Amino acid sequence: MKATSEEISDILREACSMNARGAVDYGAKVIEISKDNTRATLEFLSRLAETRSLLDIVHLSTARSREAFEVVSAQNRELWEVAQKVAIETTEPIKTSFNRVFHKTV
Repeated sequence: MKATSEEISDILREACSMNARGAVDYGAKVIEISKDNTRATLEFLSRLAETRSLLDIVHLSTARSREAFEVVSAQNRELWEVAQKVAIETTEPIKTSFNRVFHKTV
């Protein structure tokens, strides 16, 4: 029982470590997305300041809204993929190891 308990503790420790690395990857992706969104917003504001008519403002705003929707959709997909990867990388080794440990003790 002691060996099994130690092995399970090792498995959980490794899973927590993998999860922490995944959280760092996710956080880095959020920071990258924030940087890109800030740059795009500043570029939009700069172009908005250069407009000469209300029609230009409407066209620019419409184009920016369409572009922002597409970008945000892609960014959400990227974040979802990172989250799925972290979940799989964390849970698969636990599942496999627990099955191995429990079959060994039975």
